[in-house]
Amino acid sequence: MDRLIGLWGVARRSFVLACACLCTFAASAAAAEFTVNSPADTTGCASICSLRGAIEVADESSDASSTVTVPAGVYDLLPADKLNPDHVGQLRLTNGPGTTIRVIGAGAGSTIVDAGKADRVLRVSGGGTVVLEGMTLEGGFPTEADNTLEESVRGAGILQIGGALTLKRMLVAQDQDNGWGGGVDVEGHGTLELMESELDNDVSTSGGGGAVNLEPGTLVASDSSLDGDNSLSGTGGAVQLLKGSTATFTNDTLAQDGFLHSGDTYEGGAVFIEAASASFLNVTFSDDAALGNTHGGADISANEGSKVTLKNVLLGAPTGGEPEEQACNERFNFPISTWTDLGGNLAADATCQLAPADMGLALDLGELASNGGPTQTVALLAGSPAIDNGIAGCPATDQRGYARVGNCDSGAFEFDAVPAEEKKPPAVESPKETAKHEAVPSVPPGPSAEAVERVLLGCGTSKLVLSDVYARGNRVLLSGSASKSLIGRHVEILLDGRRRVASALVKADGQFAASAPLPRAHGHELTAARYIAELGTLRSLDLKLARRLELETPTSNGTTVTLSGQVEPPLTRPVAPVAIEQELECGKAAVVKTLTPPRSGHYHITLSLPAGTKAAIFRLRSTVAANPHSLKHGFATYSLPLPVQIGSSGT
Repeated sequence: MDRLIGLWGVARRSFVLACACLCTFAASAAAAEFTVNSPADTTGCASICSLRGAIEVADESSDASSTVTVPAGVYDLLPADKLNPDHVGQLRLTNGPGTTIRVIGAGAGSTIVDAGKADRVLRVSGGGTVVLEGMTLEGGFPTEADNTLEESVRGAGILQIGGALTLKRMLVAQDQDNGWGGGVDVEGHGTLELMESELDNDVSTSGGGGAVNLEPGTLVASDSSLDGDNSLSGTGGAVQLLKGSTATFTNDTLAQDGFLHSGDTYEGGAVFIEAASASFLNVTFSDDAALGNTHGGADISANEGSKVTLKNVLLGAPTGGEPEEQACNERFNFPISTWTDLGGNLAADATCQLAPADMGLALDLGELASNGGPTQTVALLAGSPAIDNGIAGCPATDQRGYARVGNCDSGAFEFDAVPAEEKKPPAVESPKETAKHEAVPSVPPGPSAEAVERVLLGCGTSKLVLSDVYARGNRVLLSGSASKSLIGRHVEILLDGRRRVASALVKADGQFAASAPLPRAHGHELTAARYIAELGTLRSLDLKLARRLELETPTSNGTTVTLSGQVEPPLTRPVAPVAIEQELECGKAAVVKTLTPPRSGHYHITLSLPAGTKAAIFRLRSTVAANPHSLKHGFATYSLPLPVQIGSSGT
């Protein structure tokens, strides 16, 4: 998914929607189709058809099924108005049981619906079926325009009352409510299905469920990520399940939940369960936190007779930095909750009620990143105990849609897997045995020009890769790689998926570099800034501006490579070492060096590579402190994986 995180106050780019079809009806009387052709937030769908107008007409249609097609563009919703509540502010769908409305965008990085922090984005009620696909919903901040305080504080992105709602390849981001369900709030026994979607940086101010709150309802999540979500001073940083709710998680990632905003989740950093049940299959929890006086439960907190079932799950170490913080806990235990370990599970601490041999392990997890597929994932590093640890019954593919290999791995990410349509390159055979004094011919790690290009493109399948982005002074420096077929063409650099801030020429070696002004934003808004490279119809995955472990673009001279960068403070005490991972051939990464930086965090190191090396990828990992008051308790952090061409001076 071309992900997008909105920075408030960023100037909108104008756009022209090329759709000539306005409100067309299918031949069948049981289905209606409407196509938006205007970005204006107006009503009506005739010669001019706005998003609001198309949704209103579809909602009022007597047809059993309606489809609204929303072309690429930014759709800003007008602020809520108590004097005219039906036609501004949040969008509304009220189709009844037995009817289906589909709203289909051009992709989450292309079709953006922004409430501008003036109201929630969408209210779904009526008991029917709603399918949302290929869009970003952002900037939700509920007001009292619904005339009932209870409703106004729920569901900043989406408020769902009953019925069935499916989010497919959607991004729900930067939404904040005054109570429950920053991303989506589900009430009235509604069913919410997440498919290949991401709920990112959504916040519940006090009630709970930064990304999703069910009270009660049913959640079915697959191949999705819930990351950077928080419940400020509440419960369920990402998900809260209450009052008999049920949830099923399959191939999902819950990462960096519970602490990334101005307050902290104190119970259930990722998932809080109260008198409810949840099952987890091949799920990865990583870098979640729960801070408070209750031992936390950074990954899962189960309470009041809840039922938790785990299979092939990775439960990462809590990252809040408090000595008594736990990955799993059961705070309110009347009656006692039930934890069922079906096997294949691993935990970083000893609180998750697994077999003793499966707890207290170093899981060797990567950082949340774009590792292929439509959503962000947490990769397994070489040597992780999760590799081949899964038991029978895991999904055929991992969260990215990559086929699982042999005995499946625990968690949502399959190590050394490739997309189904891509065949792995043949392994380079070792040289045959020779006489004692006979020279052994060197075997280049890149067996062909195609293999070298694949390394320079990050060992993925995209022809356009944005490799690095970091701030220097008042500028942002960016670099990347492109397929040799794109040499001589210009790459556009987009901030937050919509505003062009720089361009770069693809040079003869397939590399490109550019710089852009530092965004005019502060604090969390600046750290959330995302950059994308675009060339024609090609789009790279997006990269976040801020990271705790920074690796500048590597340089090479012959087979000597120089790596420089910064570990952002606060550092742990004592300072944790930095491990340097090197990949000379796709799928064969190994740690080749460790170093301990000074307390300033700056590092500079030179490596020698084998003769014949043409390209390499470098990635660093270390441990940093969560805050200046907890220097003994750190969490893992990683640099971006950066490719470098070897063999030419001054690369």
